[in-house]
Amino acid sequence: MIVSDTYEFAFVHIPKCAGTTVRAVLERYDETPGPQALGLEPHPTHENIFDLPGVGYVDFHHLPLQALALAMPEQLDKLRRYDAVTIVREPHDRLVSAFAEHMKRYRKTPLQNLSTAEIEEWLGKILAQVGEAFSASPILPHEFVHFQPQADYIDLDGERVVSNIFPISDMAGFEAMVHEHFQRRGETPESFAASGSNVSVVHRSEFSRRLIEGNRSLIRTLGRLVPNKQKVAMRKLVYAKRQDRFADLAASDAVKQFVRRYTPADLELWNAQGGHDGR
Repeated sequence: MIVSDTYEFAFVHIPKCAGTTVRAVLERYDETPGPQALGLEPHPTHENIFDLPGVGYVDFHHLPLQALALAMPEQLDKLRRYDAVTIVREPHDRLVSAFAEHMKRYRKTPLQNLSTAEIEEWLGKILAQVGEAFSASPILPHEFVHFQPQADYIDLDGERVVSNIFPISDMAGFEAMVHEHFQRRGETPESFAASGSNVSVVHRSEFSRRLIEGNRSLIRTLGRLVPNKQKVAMRKLVYAKRQDRFADLAASDAVKQFVRRYTPADLELWNAQGGHDGR
């Protein structure tokens, strides 16, 4: 979360909703007190993870409103008073992205290194664990923060706290709103597109992955001989965006059932923004 008292602005960073790109631009305006200033103990091994009394370890970059109310109630009040804005994503797609992020970060097992059968096995296992975590507490443990419902960063006890909500497909509208807000106060942030993005690429197929990994020395040698333009074209043939490669997972029964059971409010949010899940 980013809160600027100077500009009376707040950006609520929902995990797996393009927030890293936005944060890179807006972080210089952030005036939120850090976790150290609040006396929170850091996790012994994970960055940005701190021990919130009564809750446990939480990701300080991704505090749902219920956790924010406990850690920094004055910041929660600012979300009500300032221009607070956030980005939401289609729930099934976001769940798959959350699963991929969890596997890479906490299981050290990127999806592109797994067979289809292994991915399905891991998906069932992880979603079962997240379901158990939901049963224990509405604030998920830090290792499952990417699965925290989007609605938990927008609504609190039936109150719509964050009023400016943009679907991830309307980054142009999001940027226009943010720029208009800052320009009224004599400031112009850089473009979000100029800051780069947090897009991950993976092999398009298990075959291509094995072919590349089995011939790395030869490929490195050939790479020194191939012009850059051809290298770019070849990379497009070999690699794909991670969310595109695993898009079929979003339509799987396991994902659809999980979304219906645990994040129905996210579906309502998405549909309210003009989205359509088509599932």
